Amino acid sequence: MPCLEREMFNVVEDRGGPYPEPEACALLSQIVDGLEVAHSLGLAHHDLSLENLMTDAAGGAVIIDWGMVVKVAMTDRGIPVR
Repeated sequence: MPCLEREMFNVVEDRGGPYPEPEACALLSQIVDGLEVAHSLGLAHHDLSLENLMTDAAGGAVIIDWGMVVKVAMTDRGIPVR
């Protein structure tokens, strides 16, 4: 478990402006990677927001607050059942 530093909302607010594109892309890539893992397990977060993202000691993104997670039924090919 990484040591969580700050809520992403506060990080963005304290910056006073947008992230440079390379830094924003790196953070977004980490968030998407985390969601891909969850979705591959059939899990949907249902409450993703800046308040539910934290930064770790290295400045990376960590998804938190999985309290509203929903398990989605999946086919054997990994496609959600409708």
